[in-house]
Amino acid sequence: MNLTRLGALCGAVGLLAALPLGAQTLGEPLPEDPAAARMPVQSTVLEPGQSMILSLKDNQFSVYFLNDENKLMAPPVDFVTVRGFYLNQRDREVYAALEPAEGGAYLTSPRVVPPPHDLRLQLVVPQGHDTETYEVIGEFGFNADAVKN
Repeated sequence: MNLTRLGALCGAVGLLAALPLGAQTLGEPLPEDPAAARMPVQSTVLEPGQSMILSLKDNQFSVYFLNDENKLMAPPVDFVTVRGFYLNQRDREVYAALEPAEGGAYLTSPRVVPPPHDLRLQLVVPQGHDTETYEVIGEFGFNADAVKN
């Protein structure tokens, strides 16, 4: 399934839950948070059963990695870059370099992404720690209002 179709499917069926940006504990399930929007994203850096979640809360992006039991796991990469543009203003770009949060349980960026959050995004993900090979995860739509609970 391509990512554009996955993004549309996720928005359409409300397959999304929310994640807080506060302290998270590795190995624990993620609590729900209706104020956050999240979207599952496929990546080749993940093992079967693992998932990567792109989250937007308080105008900031984060990426969480979940194991096959849907519990928070340590990020398998040192950073993820989010880049794209606003759909209503294609010349207005979005860029955020996500790095490990305090405690290392997820990746985040202090960069504020002002609303409206109707975006066309790409994720750039290294193929592991200490590598210069990257996966560019296609362009996909991210509408924060559509992906909230």
